Amino acid sequence: MSGSGSKGSGRPPPSRRKDVKELREAGYLSADIAHRPPAKKQVRASLLTDCGAVSSPFEWSDLGFPGSMVCPVCRCPGAACLPFVPTDEVLEVFYVVLDEYCFRRTYIPCNVRGFLADYIAEHRHIATTYKHKRTEPAILIYESRSYASEFKHRGNYSKFCGSAWFEFSNDYALRAEDRLVFTLDNSCFDLKVETFRDGERILPLPSVAFENLSNARYELVCSAVMPRGLEFNYHNNRLLVHSLFRTSSCVRCTPFVHVMTATNTMKFTMKIPKFVVSSLRRFVDIPTSAGISLEAYLGDTHVIMPSSFKLCKQDGRMVIEKTSFSEFISVTEYEKDNVVLITFDESTYDRSVSIVFQRLL
Repeated sequence: MSGSGSKGSGRPPPSRRKDVKELREAGYLSADIAHRPPAKKQVRASLLTDCGAVSSPFEWSDLGFPGSMVCPVCRCPGAACLPFVPTDEVLEVFYVVLDEYCFRRTYIPCNVRGFLADYIAEHRHIATTYKHKRTEPAILIYESRSYASEFKHRGNYSKFCGSAWFEFSNDYALRAEDRLVFTLDNSCFDLKVETFRDGERILPLPSVAFENLSNARYELVCSAVMPRGLEFNYHNNRLLVHSLFRTSSCVRCTPFVHVMTATNTMKFTMKIPKFVVSSLRRFVDIPTSAGISLEAYLGDTHVIMPSSFKLCKQDGRMVIEKTSFSEFISVTEYEKDNVVLITFDESTYDRSVSIVFQRLL
């Protein structure tokens, strides 16, 4: 591993010497540059190239290199990686620009790959010495998602690949020119990675929030009544799942996602759709009118208030009594355009039914 060129000579392999010549003629390389992995702890953390290391994930900039170019050594998009300037600084952050084949692998810039290989090997050794269950550092994403991607370190390239990498790229719908910011944090066993596109953080696809649900729970989530035009991202869906299955006493009828209107917050009129009421009838008896409780979870606070309802003869909707709902709105401080999840709980003690409101947005 003393060099990343042919047989450790510090020169690109023959198939890529033409690329080096073209780079030199274009003015990107002024002399023969020996591309080599860094000596341990001899990386300049402030070095910045289009496929290199940065001192901050927000310091990247376009240096004007043609987008079709790749480093002739490590195959990363952009210009050739610059040589190392030996210093006492330790690499902490670097980023990688993805190419069109990022769904199956991503190459690590040659001016940081040696240090990354040492970092992974050191953590692997510690895990083996202390007999940890996992001996390979995984890719730990900002959203606390972990992917046990395979890391291959060869004579002239290093890359992440394998089925876990494929899953990661699919979950985040990664594409060419996206950037991955790697943070080498010795306090964490795994590799911290953040995903960016045009300077904005990339979230997992919304459907990824449902990946660990059982078939029955997934079907319940998919049955939810949603307002037209309302779209949830990954975090919204995570909150939806958490709220829906917060309690074991939740009645598995159709969930109702509702955008609060002025009619709800100013006139204090609240009606549950007939479709939801019909699904509720499959689990509990619903008279034409009865007492009911209104509940809400506000952080660590659990609000419970007595109320009543009646079924509208014209359209079969459940209408909540105005006075109690007015007090409920006052306590919960729900406002117009708040998005709430409405479900039903059935008490295991006296079989009484509650309407549960939980804010999503």
